[in-house]
Amino acid sequence: MQDSKSLYSRCFSEYRLTDEKLKQLQQVLLEILVDIKTVCEKYQINYMLSGGTALGAIRHKGFIPWDDDVDIMMLRSEFYKFKAVFNEELSDRYELAEPLSDHQYYSKMIKIYKKGTTFVEIPTAGVNGPDMIFVDLFLLENLPAPGWKRKLKEIAYNVAFRASSVCLDYQYPSPPILQKCKVDRELRHYYSFRRFCGFFFSLFGSIQFYLKICESLAKCSEETDWVSMPSDTGYLGRVYPRRLFTSFTNAEFCGYIMKIPEDYDTYLSIDYGDYMQIPPPENREVHSAYKISLGE
Repeated sequence: MQDSKSLYSRCFSEYRLTDEKLKQLQQVLLEILVDIKTVCEKYQINYMLSGGTALGAIRHKGFIPWDDDVDIMMLRSEFYKFKAVFNEELSDRYELAEPLSDHQYYSKMIKIYKKGTTFVEIPTAGVNGPDMIFVDLFLLENLPAPGWKRKLKEIAYNVAFRASSVCLDYQYPSPPILQKCKVDRELRHYYSFRRFCGFFFSLFGSIQFYLKICESLAKCSEETDWVSMPSDTGYLGRVYPRRLFTSFTNAEFCGYIMKIPEDYDTYLSIDYGDYMQIPPPENREVHSAYKISLGE
């Protein structure tokens, strides 16, 4: 069976963003990023470009041409500073959403949504929650030293993370996926299995229950030489030396100067291996949107 991203890409090709629409979306994302950068610089908050956005800055001096999102990262302590000034500086144009902040917000990640826009992803099209264009904000968390404590947290986090995801499919099924399941056998089997798992896990707790477990496990007061970025890749999916995020350098991104880790070579190598190698078209992630409106 295909992984979910390639399966959805195959099944929902009619929702792929055109090159023109993708460039327009990238422009909106850039505007959000620049506003975040401006506030962070005003209050001396250390933010960094993350993931594909950091890679784009180094390899393309801007967006990876086929990318449709923006990722930034902060240590949790820096996020608290950002959160403290958000309402005063940005709430007229943006909405800050974090796990458990609202009973209709089921993402495990922090997102900054641009008001007056629409962006509905196919897997979450059945959720009555925020559906605007957003930037992802990933938290760098303290990681316990290797040992039984770290291993137990990894197992518990990964189970709770997957449980919240399949419970979402069970309780808020996506209309376009349900419709496509009628004609695509592979998708029908995949989605039915996810929803069955969601039914099973929902017998023991709600989506919020599993999100609370993830949130509690992600936080750690013990400071070691390592940090992690608990996310859809799991509790230990992204593990880095702490030193990578204590010094910064500047990189150009679409004509703007942005912060990235000073040792970006190590950071990007951990995430992507030979990151300067451009993948062939068949290995590039295809992006789509069930509904999209860029606003004014």
